[in-house]
Amino acid sequence: MQCPVCRISLQHKMVIGVALDQCGSCSGFWFDDGEMSQLVPLLAEAGNVPDLDARIIQTKPIPGHINPQRRCPRCSAVMTNYNYCYDSNVLLDRCPDCRGVWMDGGELAAVAQYVKGNPRLDRLAGALANRVRTGEARKTAGVDFKMQVGQAMMFPGSGGWALVLAAVVDFLRRWHDD
Repeated sequence: MQCPVCRISLQHKMVIGVALDQCGSCSGFWFDDGEMSQLVPLLAEAGNVPDLDARIIQTKPIPGHINPQRRCPRCSAVMTNYNYCYDSNVLLDRCPDCRGVWMDGGELAAVAQYVKGNPRLDRLAGALANRVRTGEARKTAGVDFKMQVGQAMMFPGSGGWALVLAAVVDFLRRWHDD
């Protein structure tokens, strides 16, 4: 097979037990259908993959990367570009016929970083999610409180003030527990 970028022969290379085809010039990799799903999780678990830098996800893909003229090294079909996992901002080339994937030099490391994630950012996201859940619970408790007070005020002769007090106590208990 020939590199879709450099047009030189791809060489076989073993990467964590998976046989791949690599270009010796541009360091790009060819993945036959299914090879990428075998290798990427293994790479992400490897100790030498740095944590994901959030700026990678926030940065827009470079428009010049999109190259609709690249041909599949396996079957010569024109490959299409796609954003790995839809939001990674790592643009890969996929063959629509044989389903193989071409990664330019450096993209394999970027995909492994994306899959690995960043434990610090994951903890921060978890804390933010908890904060939102707590705020939603407090908002719900406030709505319940307003409904209970409204019902108690509609029937003042039936111990309405006792119901209002019970609603206040219930609201404060839920507020404190959250």
